Amino acid sequence: MTTITANVHNIDTETQSCVITIKDGDELVLERKNIGLELNPDGTANTAWIKDKISSRISSHRRDKVRKKNASISVGGIGEQKQ
Repeated sequence: MTTITANVHNIDTETQSCVITIKDGDELVLERKNIGLELNPDGTANTAWIKDKISSRISSHRRDKVRKKNASISVGGIGEQKQ
């Protein structure tokens, strides 16, 4: 199982910014990027929203890896025979 790590460097509720680094195992997904920030009704940072953003970024990263891997697989055309 791969370990996902997220390091929140800065949260600013006034500018609604959250600067974060995300790693999927040893792979860097985001490095010190602002992912934005949703606030709770009382003006505090919505941590559930941050967790959802992290999950979404990891899912996108993993889908992109699969697409790149599949794009590199050579597939014969329809009706072609391998000799």
